[in-house]
Amino acid sequence: DDAVLALAVSPDGKRLASGGCDRVVRVWDINGGILDAKLDQTIENHADWVFGVAFAGDGKHLVTCSRDKTAKVWDLSTKESVMTFPDHQNPVFGVAVKADGKVGYSGGDDKQLRMWNAGADGKQIRAVGGHGDAILKLVQHPKMPLLVTASADKTVRIWNADNGSAVRTLGGLTDQAFAIAISGDGALVAAGSYAGEVNVWKVADGTVVKAFNASPGYVKK
Repeated sequence: DDAVLALAVSPDGKRLASGGCDRVVRVWDINGGILDAKLDQTIENHADWVFGVAFAGDGKHLVTCSRDKTAKVWDLSTKESVMTFPDHQNPVFGVAVKADGKVGYSGGDDKQLRMWNAGADGKQIRAVGGHGDAILKLVQHPKMPLLVTASADKTVRIWNADNGSAVRTLGGLTDQAFAIAISGDGALVAAGSYAGEVNVWKVADGTVVKAFNASPGYVKK
């Protein structure tokens, strides 16, 4: 009955990972369709709510983050944590991993976008600022070396995934940006806010192509 706070689909589309308020990460077999999902495995290691899950490009590793101030890399074949990204002093709300699995990304309550050496020693590569409040979600662009973050500062930002430099800021929301998604072709990014707004922008130049109210209350996914 606990809330689900994070979802991610594997690169091959055959598995779904979920995490939430019960602190458990679950991996589901959805090869037969999402309506026929079968629980494949559970990972019970985080000490607090799980806010983010992301598959590595090989589909064999999963990155998770939690209110317990950790971000971890898991080997799904063993259900063992193979790496913990250090230096987080605050809750971590979003994670992503580069397609080749060599670089991990995290964002959270400290407002910093952090880049980690996920392919070797887990050490931090760099931390960059820009948001004026917590980073609440983090998504990797499917086709370009870009990251997109949503923040409690009411903005969405696009970053260069290779060096962490800021590309552009997407505004127009009147409340905290809670959810982000990128279109399959990579041309559009959408964000939902605590006020129930949904804005859609062009990735190329930040132009707003659609803005509407999706529901009374906040948009979480």
